Amino acid sequence: MANPDLPQPKKLRQTGQFQPRWEDLNVDCLANVFGRVGITALLLSVPFVCKSWYRASLDSACWQRLILPDVDTEIDLGNEGFWNSDNEIEAVIDRRPEIFRFDTLMSRFEQEYQTGHKCLSDTQFITFVVKRSRGQAIFLRLPPLCQITLLNRVADVCHGLKGLSLHRCSLIYSSSIILELIGKCKHLELLSLRGGSNNLEELLLQISIHCKKFCRLLVLNTVIGREDALAIVNLVPNIKYLSLRKSYIHRDNLITLFRGCKELVLLDARDCSGFDGGDVEILALASQIDKFSCEGSRNGDWNS
Repeated sequence: MANPDLPQPKKLRQTGQFQPRWEDLNVDCLANVFGRVGITALLLSVPFVCKSWYRASLDSACWQRLILPDVDTEIDLGNEGFWNSDNEIEAVIDRRPEIFRFDTLMSRFEQEYQTGHKCLSDTQFITFVVKRSRGQAIFLRLPPLCQITLLNRVADVCHGLKGLSLHRCSLIYSSSIILELIGKCKHLELLSLRGGSNNLEELLLQISIHCKKFCRLLVLNTVIGREDALAIVNLVPNIKYLSLRKSYIHRDNLITLFRGCKELVLLDARDCSGFDGGDVEILALASQIDKFSCEGSRNGDWNS
């Protein structure tokens, strides 16, 4: 039975007859499939196919990967390879921002569910999505400038997270709540920081204390200084997957990471600045790990 607290589709689109019929498929099977299609399809497509699909889409198993669209990143963090395997270097790059824009999703949601233009705030919408997971979310990506009320809600219910992606704006204005959230996520394995972070050491300290399975860190478009490199080496020395896409990192700090992170199997330093991709010492150290990529990187100032 549909939850009366949740918005309902304005109507269910008619489908033709199939053998076997969609409504006869096992709900658990449908939920397993729907959990892989992404938030946009789960909200705007799946519920409108037939009543069976609509009912299955309400199952919390469909909402374990809450990868909400962003507004400024070109990396598709919803790509299955990024979250669940060691193929980060082959992660999908999509330069069609309208596909992943959060405001576009909000607008289409209001249209499909006839909630009225701007009837829902960003916080109400994301809270609605988080509620559907019923505390079962495994992966979560939040857009920038999340309200404190939303972050408190997430910190209260999303304790089973294995992957968390945050924008630096959330870290600047709500750092204490973010630290509280990380402290509750005992199973966290992956942290993605978009737009940089001014408190990387503080975040990694909480991870070193509470998240014993942590092994993946992505820091996009920031400056990796000496203190940041040492924090990675000292606080999460067993890290296996490290991505520094579009960041500035001096060669000495990159060498510190190679020498200090003994368990490293992948380092993605594409489109970075601060070191020469042909540096003999760097290449010698990189040869000791399974995957290293530095295409597009150059020895120069950040964003020069």
